[in-house]
Amino acid sequence: MRIVFSCGDVNGIGLEIFYKYFKNNVKTENEFAIVCNEKTLFEYFQKLDVEFEIKNTSLLINDNLIRIVDCDIYSEVEFGKISSECGKLAIESIEKASLLCKNKEYDAVVTLPIQKESMYLADWEFTGHTEFYNKYYQKSNTQMMLFSGDLRVVPLTIHVPLKDVSSLLSIDSIVNNLVELNDSLKLNFNIDNAKIAVLGLNPHAGENGSFGDEEIKIIQPAIDRVRKLGVDVSGPFPADGFFGFGEFKNYDGILSMYHDQGLIPLKLFAEGGGVNFTSGLEIIRTSPDHGTAMAIAGRNKANEKSLKESIESAIEIVNNRSKYD
Repeated sequence: MRIVFSCGDVNGIGLEIFYKYFKNNVKTENEFAIVCNEKTLFEYFQKLDVEFEIKNTSLLINDNLIRIVDCDIYSEVEFGKISSECGKLAIESIEKASLLCKNKEYDAVVTLPIQKESMYLADWEFTGHTEFYNKYYQKSNTQMMLFSGDLRVVPLTIHVPLKDVSSLLSIDSIVNNLVELNDSLKLNFNIDNAKIAVLGLNPHAGENGSFGDEEIKIIQPAIDRVRKLGVDVSGPFPADGFFGFGEFKNYDGILSMYHDQGLIPLKLFAEGGGVNFTSGLEIIRTSPDHGTAMAIAGRNKANEKSLKESIESAIEIVNNRSKYD
C-alpha cells in the first residue's frame, strides 16, 4: 500500500502527530511519502527536539523510511503563528499530493490539518479540503464524511453560518446526498443494504410544524423520494434523542442538516479519534478529525490517535474498493 501525506500547516501540530505515528509504530510493508519543503521539515523536527534523519530525499523515523517529495515554497517554522507562507506551502503540498494520487503513483492521500487563516492569507479560495477536492475533481456530489468505528456522519451543509442553513436545504440536495451516502457505504465500506438515518433541522424535528416546517416541506418529501429508489432511509429524527438514547447505533450512515448537529456527538463518541473522509472522489483522501491546535503546537503534547485511524482507514478503504470492483 502506498500512502502520501500533505504537510498541512507547519506551524501547527500536523507534523508532530505525523512524527509520533512513525515513532510509535513498527516498520510495515507499506510505502509512505510526505510532501513538504525539505528545509522546513528539517527545521520542524529540529525545533520539536526529536530523533530523526534526513538523507537522500528520505526521512528516517524509527527505522521507517519515508520519501520526501520536495516543495518549492519554504516556510519558517514558528509554532502557533498565522503565516501566509505556511498557507502557500500547505496549498502546494495539497496540490502535489493530490496529483500523485490522481496519477496512480499513490493509493491514498492523508492530509494533515490546515489553518484556514493562513490559507486565506495565501489566497486560498476554499473553506476546507472537501471544497477544494470538489473543484479539483469537478465533482458536484463530493461529501465530507466523519466517522469513528461504525458511526458515520455526513453533514448536508458544511462550513456555512448557521443562519444560512435553512435557506440551503432543498429536496434535491437531500436526495442527492442520500443517494451518494448509500453508494459510498457500498463502495468504501462494503455495506450492502445500508440503513441510513436523516436528522431533522428543528428541535423535536419540528414536532409536526410546531417549531418549523422544513421537515414537512423539504426533508420528509426527500426521504420519501429516496425510499422509492430502494434505499433504506428513516427519519427525520430529533437529533438530541437520536444520539442521546443510542438510536444511532442502529444505522450505518447518518445525514445531518448542519455541521455541529452531527459532528459534536461524533467527536464525543470518538474520544480524540475519528476520521475525516472525502466521499465521492476517484482518489481516496482521509484526514485526522481535528485542526492545527496552535495553542499546543511545538510543545510535544499532541496525540496521534486520529491520524493513526486516518491511515488505517485509508488502507481499509483501498482494500474495500478493490473487493467492490
